[in-house]
Order: sequence, then C-alpha cells, then structure tokens
Amino acid sequence: ARLPALPPLVRHLLLAAGLAGPALAAATGRVARALATTLADPAGRWVLAAGHAEAASEFALTWVDGGRAELAVMDRTLLTTAGERWVIDYKTGEPGPAGLAAFLAGEVERHAPQLQRYRRAWQARGTTPVRIALYFPVLGRLEELDPPDGPP
Repeated sequence: ARLPALPPLVRHLLLAAGLAGPALAAATGRVARALATTLADPAGRWVLAAGHAEAASEFALTWVDGGRAELAVMDRTLLTTAGERWVIDYKTGEPGPAGLAAFLAGEVERHAPQLQRYRRAWQARGTTPVRIALYFPVLGRLEELDPPDGPP
C-alpha cells in the first residue's frame, strides 16, 4: 500500500547520492520496479519478512580464518524456525541477449566464492547448516547455491 509514495523518497535519496538527469529518472523507476517485484514475489517477501529470528541487513561479521582476522558484510542474514542460517546477497543485474539461464549461471559462478566465504564465517562460529543464495529483486528470483534436497 505504501509503494506509490516511495518514488519521491527514492528520487531524493538517489539525488543526494549524486545522480541527476536521465540517470536519476531511470534509477528511480528501476528501484520502484524492483521493490514492487520483490513484494509481489513469495521468496522476496520471505527474505524480507520481519518474523525471522536473528534477521539482519548489512550484517558485519568478524572471524579468524587461517590466523587472520576477516570481515564480511552480508546483505541479508536470517535464522529459520528449522534452525538454518541463511545468507542472501542481493544482485540487481538483468539478463542480456544470452537469456535468463545463462545470466543466472554466470551470476552464481561469479558470486559463489563470496557467498562460500560468508558460509565459512558462520561455520567458524559453530553455526550449521548455512544456506547461501542470491536474490535478484528486479527479477523476483531467489537462487540458492549448493541447495540441499527439498525446498527451503
């Protein structure tokens, strides 16, 4: 119900970030579409739901890996009622001429090392299992990496 009021706020925030002219108008429209798509998508609503335990956005986690302190800032993390830790990274890209399947495969391949690093961070704290995924707000699509058998 609040979506129609968001474009002026989004426009203001993007303007403050330095966008202007046609880029400002395009970005404002893209953000509005991404929000509408995410809220229309059951997976998007699930990712953003307030009812998850330990849900956080832009969550910073420090751990020791190989004797070195490491820092990771995760777009979204949550704990399900089944006791599974999820780490979700948002990606705003869209498929090109190669199509959706090729785009998703490329994004998964490109971002897998980062998400696997996030998984190791949680596992270093003794948290298991850890499920990792990419969420595409423009597409309304959740792509889990290394999914176990069965739905989330």
